[in-house]
Amino acid sequence: MNQRVATTLRGLAEHHRVKLEYVGGLPGSVFGFADPQSRTIVISLNQPDCDVVFTTLHELAHFVLHIDQPYRLSIPRWLSWSFYRPHKSEYLGEIACKTKRLLRRKCGRELQADLWALIAYPQVATPDDVKAFLRQHPEKLKWVLLVTPFLLKHRIGQFIRSLIPLETAKTPDSPPPAHHRS
Repeated sequence: MNQRVATTLRGLAEHHRVKLEYVGGLPGSVFGFADPQSRTIVISLNQPDCDVVFTTLHELAHFVLHIDQPYRLSIPRWLSWSFYRPHKSEYLGEIACKTKRLLRRKCGRELQADLWALIAYPQVATPDDVKAFLRQHPEKLKWVLLVTPFLLKHRIGQFIRSLIPLETAKTPDSPPPAHHRS
């Protein structure tokens, strides 16, 4: 893993008061896990570097989204109303109930952590890491397309902030700005 990427991941973990451990002996089906009690994330090194970065971000997302500030998926009010309103047809009521359950299951904690990791990934990793990750996981491409507007908003905000000059400190003896009226 690139040294800059490793340093950035460690910095993110420290910022959230989480300890990172990279180990090589985990079973093949375990890429990583988070232990909320000890505030530790354990990541398997038995995977490519691009996956190590994603798994680290994914597990860190669980701390950010679900452990430090528990977050529950909120369903938009217009959609929520259709789930909870009384239905004349028992069949429509059952469809509404199953749709609500499906939304909560499919948009659950794992998907939320994946989306958070996908938003953070280009900010943390090198472009080559991102390309390698998407080559290995083409199924994630649809989610990358979903989070791209958030990435663009962040990048555009950074660019605009870089254009705005910092306000110069005023010294006590500097005269107030003159206002001219015509």
